[in-house]
Amino acid sequence: SFDYINPTGSDVLKIQLSTDGGTTFNTVGPTYGVSSSWSSKSLDLGSNSATAVVRFIATGENGSDDICIDNVDITASTALPNCTTISSPTNASTGISVTPTITWNASTSAVSSYKLTIGTTPGGTDIMNAVDVGNVTTYTIPTASQLLYGKTYYAKVSPVNSNGTATGCTEISFKTKDIGCPSVTAPAASATGVSLTPAITWSAVTDATGYRLTVGTTSGGTDILNNIDLGNVTTYTFTTPLNNSTTYFYVVN
Repeated sequence: SFDYINPTGSDVLKIQLSTDGGTTFNTVGPTYGVSSSWSSKSLDLGSNSATAVVRFIATGENGSDDICIDNVDITASTALPNCTTISSPTNASTGISVTPTITWNASTSAVSSYKLTIGTTPGGTDIMNAVDVGNVTTYTIPTASQLLYGKTYYAKVSPVNSNGTATGCTEISFKTKDIGCPSVTAPAASATGVSLTPAITWSAVTDATGYRLTVGTTSGGTDILNNIDLGNVTTYTFTTPLNNSTTYFYVVN
């Protein structure tokens, strides 16, 4: 902002800006012509991350000896960007993919990028700790870093500009989907007269990458097989015979 007076003639005042240290100047805003009395003006020089040099150029037929300026004030804003809100997943949503796409609204202020934070506790950073994902409004968790099934996560997006990172942005929570349980097809529940080396068979489960088998001689027991990892198969045959006339309990996860 500044005050100026230009009583008569065709002389004009121009405001010029350089962002390369004063090598190159470009006129910004209007030119200021005749003003018979002192006049107050203000001009937005725009957003610049470099050091700015401002100059006043007076030109005219009489050498501009009758243009005067006073009360020059150049103010640089150091405001942080405005926060944004996550639009997907919605807050407190459930059944979310383990490789979710996080989407947010663009900040209402100029930004250079966004930082994404995800944790397993409110305010947590154990999954992503303020990772700069660029000047985008969406980010997909890669398969190599997929989240856990049936777990609650907390996420926050913070806009960034040349003055720093926005603070106090709202965090949302979401819960990933549960992986289903297989349906055991053989032996049937409460079956009798089963082979001493039975084949346990079950249905495939969507998203499963493997299955675990537990077998015991009591309900919930693990004395025969204790949660062994069978790999991504849908059947298991005992190689060591079980005992005659004995009830066994088993679960496939």
